[in-house]
Amino acid sequence: MTSEMGSTMDNLAEIQNGLEDLGFVAKYNIADGIIVVSLDGGTPAALMIEGGHLSITAQVCTLGELREDNLAVFAMAALDANSRISPFAFSLITERDDPTIQGTSQYVVTLVDHIPLGDFEKPELESAMQSLITALVGSREVLEAGCGETAKTPA
Repeated sequence: MTSEMGSTMDNLAEIQNGLEDLGFVAKYNIADGIIVVSLDGGTPAALMIEGGHLSITAQVCTLGELREDNLAVFAMAALDANSRISPFAFSLITERDDPTIQGTSQYVVTLVDHIPLGDFEKPELESAMQSLITALVGSREVLEAGCGETAKTPA
């Protein structure tokens, strides 16, 4: 099935075609089962299919990049921001998700969304990618809370 409007996309090859149709640079790594998309500003996003859902994840920072004395402020700001950046939410990738992570300073702070694939079409993909870009811009104040200074916008 092609990724033309009106056609559902239920695999990564079709989603990659849909992303490219929307003007994104998307590389599909078949071995890892992941698509990596470069967003404006160089921020990469990873797309994968898990349990009938498309997961979209973008790294914001690592905990080690934040000021240790501001971690509680950062956590509160991230929780508060989750309602504003919906459908994306702040999340952590820990050693439970990636066994190569060695300690909390390497925990990866991400924005993540999970979208059911049942009738997933190009307009939903476009909306999801626009929501990601909006969430990345909206994450700036959260990063500032964690850094205690003006942070670079990740997108």
